[in-house]
Amino acid sequence: MQSPAVEVARFTIDPANTDTFLAEHPRFAAAVRENCAGFRSLRLLRVDERTWIHVAEWDTRADALKAAETVPDLPACQSLLAVIDEGLSMDVGEILDHH
Repeated sequence: MQSPAVEVARFTIDPANTDTFLAEHPRFAAAVRENCAGFRSLRLLRVDERTWIHVAEWDTRADALKAAETVPDLPACQSLLAVIDEGLSMDVGEILDHH
């Protein structure tokens, strides 16, 4: 049996685009939910005025990796992705222990 996985994506947004990003975020999450198999949840964290983190949970690591290929092509996701200045990192790991 495959373990569930977590994807952690760190990126920057120009503070002038924060309102646009936050307005588009629910649409982005809905599009991921509707179009990406294995999607469980998405959390949005703000580190500082420019730096943000997405934490997504997936049924499997393979689901997370497939979604990373699919999401940029979803029309409902493109307006949110357009305001991201720089993708700093994206890691996907299997959950091996959870308390």
